[in-house]
Amino acid sequence: MDFLTNYRRNVFKRYSQVSGEDGGSEFGEENHKANDHANLGQEERSRVWVVLTWFFALMSTYLVFKNWELRNNNGFGTYGGGFDTEFLPATRAIRSIKTRFSGSPRFDETGEEYFLPNSDISVFAGPPSPVVDEGWNRITGGIGGLYFLVTDEEAKQSWGESLDEYWDDRRGGYRAGMALYPEYYTQHKVHGRKHTDHCINQIRQLIMCHGDITPIPTKYYAGYGGNYINSDQVHVCRDFESLLRWTTSRHNGREAVDPRYRNGTAKVLDFDEP
Repeated sequence: MDFLTNYRRNVFKRYSQVSGEDGGSEFGEENHKANDHANLGQEERSRVWVVLTWFFALMSTYLVFKNWELRNNNGFGTYGGGFDTEFLPATRAIRSIKTRFSGSPRFDETGEEYFLPNSDISVFAGPPSPVVDEGWNRITGGIGGLYFLVTDEEAKQSWGESLDEYWDDRRGGYRAGMALYPEYYTQHKVHGRKHTDHCINQIRQLIMCHGDITPIPTKYYAGYGGNYINSDQVHVCRDFESLLRWTTSRHNGREAVDPRYRNGTAKVLDFDEP
């Protein structure tokens, strides 16, 4: 028994940790290195997974956005952000709002047609009057309209290489107006029936271009003896007041482009608008 006990002690002693001056051992150092390497590898794998997780999350978000963009853009732009044919500087004034139209006629018990008193049709329709003139002048700029000068860069972006034919020597620059405003003509004998036909045709094309497909119902009126259109429905519109503020500022406000000669030097106009 004493022999076996001494043998075990000698064997264990032979393979026990040999302490050096630094308190470590060759095998201990190797174990520490192995553990450090394992920990380092685990940290690297963790970082890789974090990076991959963020990558796939961002990629998924990007693909969802691109899918939405393709469905709503079709390469031409959007109603809420502006189309590629529109004047780029003005697109920042685009706001989309819901607006209930007004001015749909009603019928009383006798079948007499009337408009609601709060309808804005009284501002824009009816016999000529100062109220009607004021209403239209406010949204169109009055005589002369809300035309404005554009820079050379804006002209090239809008009209390409054919921009030279749109230069206005008299007013000193490229003069433009928004399609939503009526065309302005000075009183001249060549502007008769053709002037009216052109304006009506412009309105027709604008209506067909925008193609609002909001459903318009008909409503039964006993006095009328049947159904009649009720056009006072909610539409998604561009905020006209926002566009009006931008155009007015560009026309004669802080964003107006100064008149110039072809060489870029300033030009002083010797006449009043229009």
